[in-house]
Amino acid sequence: MLNYSHLDVDEADWLVGAATFYKDPYFWKSVDGTTSGPLSIIPLSLIPLLGGVLSYVSVRLFALLVYLLPGVLFTYLGLKNVYGRNIATLTVIPLAGVMAVTQNLNAYNGEFPILFLTALSFYLYSITPSRWKAAFYFFAGVVMGLFVYSKPQAIPLGMIIALGFLWKLLNIQAPGKYWLLFIFGGLFPSILVSIYLSANHLWLDFINSYIYNNLFYGGVHGAFGNDYTAGDILSKMLDYLVSQPEYSYWMLTGLVSFLIGFLFVTTSFFQLNDDSGRELLFALFMISFAFFCTVKPLTFFYHYQNILLVPIAWLTGTSFATAHRLFGSLNVESIVFKPLLKNVFIPFFFVFTLLLGSIQAIEHTEPTLFLLGGTEDRRSLEAKMISTYTQPNEKMAIWGWNTPLFIDTQLLQGTRDGHTHYHMHPIKLQDYYLERYVKDLIQNQPTVLVETFIGYSALIFGAEGRKKFGLENYPVVYDYVKTHYDLKEDVNGQTRIFVLKNSTI
Repeated sequence: MLNYSHLDVDEADWLVGAATFYKDPYFWKSVDGTTSGPLSIIPLSLIPLLGGVLSYVSVRLFALLVYLLPGVLFTYLGLKNVYGRNIATLTVIPLAGVMAVTQNLNAYNGEFPILFLTALSFYLYSITPSRWKAAFYFFAGVVMGLFVYSKPQAIPLGMIIALGFLWKLLNIQAPGKYWLLFIFGGLFPSILVSIYLSANHLWLDFINSYIYNNLFYGGVHGAFGNDYTAGDILSKMLDYLVSQPEYSYWMLTGLVSFLIGFLFVTTSFFQLNDDSGRELLFALFMISFAFFCTVKPLTFFYHYQNILLVPIAWLTGTSFATAHRLFGSLNVESIVFKPLLKNVFIPFFFVFTLLLGSIQAIEHTEPTLFLLGGTEDRRSLEAKMISTYTQPNEKMAIWGWNTPLFIDTQLLQGTRDGHTHYHMHPIKLQDYYLERYVKDLIQNQPTVLVETFIGYSALIFGAEGRKKFGLENYPVVYDYVKTHYDLKEDVNGQTRIFVLKNSTI
């Protein structure tokens, strides 16, 4: 999918966010990741910094080389260090197969940094260093601390891995200084962020946008105030697990591994040695927290399941290893376990992976219309019209949710938000977002402001969304727009293009 154009609205959001950050490197001031953190956007700015061009192709290639392949490698190395090469191979080959065909890994999304950090954390967890111990434990703490700035949704997962790390330190009777270095490392990213926020007077924006907004997003009623009953949530969770073939296979693998691990804990825990018991309990708690991170916002977006890919691999490897040790201690390993593993489980594991990969390839092949390349201008009518009033790398403000317009017009964000979902709904922070939007318009003076109810914006607000969500419904914004912008185009009642007065275009 490297050579396809727009595949996901979030991907366009992070792409234009990275381009804007590269020109104006002040996160939470020039760019805001809403429910995602700086690590979803800032690393992408390395592409132009190193001489590349930000595009759908370069961002996906970056994700493949920096996040996905290293994530698979670190998962394998971590499992190998703890459980041996056979268990690692048995677990990681299906993981790699699933990742190769998963639709929601085709486009870049905010779960990629989480996937990488989780795999790196497990690898570090698997190591007991013999030298450079102080530096190792400090670095391991830093990695845990970075979960906070990947996506707040992933903080519980980072916390449980950090607690597992501390449990291991207790088990090996590590000196207290290594505990302190690990904890200080975990706090170090937040110390740096605090210094940055203080120096740039961004504490209010950070607290409102990154803390309060994400608490509301993952609050009691979920992201959008959903009033679900317990039965509704259970039904949605079951659908969430089985509705997509490539995910359902891996999710059900995780469920079976969890049930096996739980069975061992409740029936055979005291037959395990201290390390095996600790590893199994850690894996069970870890996958529970990972699943909580995935479903708690109650949005049931399928790309959130990317958070679970590596944790399920770790749990599966742990359950395999525990079964191997228990059957070995009962002297039934060679009679029962090995033949079943060799002749039934492993072939089924791999054949099923290939089967679901084929289903995925057939079901989710994108039409050639979206292939990049060629001389034909395939941009939308709206993008072409916007380009008549702008030059590349000028700024555009969007009212609505249509971030691919930024990519198709080669424009930067005129406000720190690539979309105005939170501005247009009566959430607790709506007044803050509206006032901030006007503040950004005054500060950045974007060449064009586009009100859009096409594409993803039509899906969220409706194709006739102007009646309820148009600029006129928000006087604090509209008063500024009608004073400083001229309406130049109105396309089918769904898109309005406003151009800054006295613009040279």
